[in-house]
Amino acid sequence: MDTVALYHMAGGFFVELFYNPLDNVLQDKLRTFVSTALLEPYASVVNLDDLKLE
Repeated sequence: MDTVALYHMAGGFFVELFYNPLDNVLQDKLRTFVSTALLEPYASVVNLDDLKLE
């Protein structure tokens, strides 16, 4: 199972970076997006109040 790291980048976009902790390697897979709707799966596990979303 992959672990996903979410980054909020300068310019207002997001990046999901996929990591395999069992093999200790970054996956050859990432996703970029600007839609805050795609943040919904993170709402229960992270605090997004400090982000300045425009």
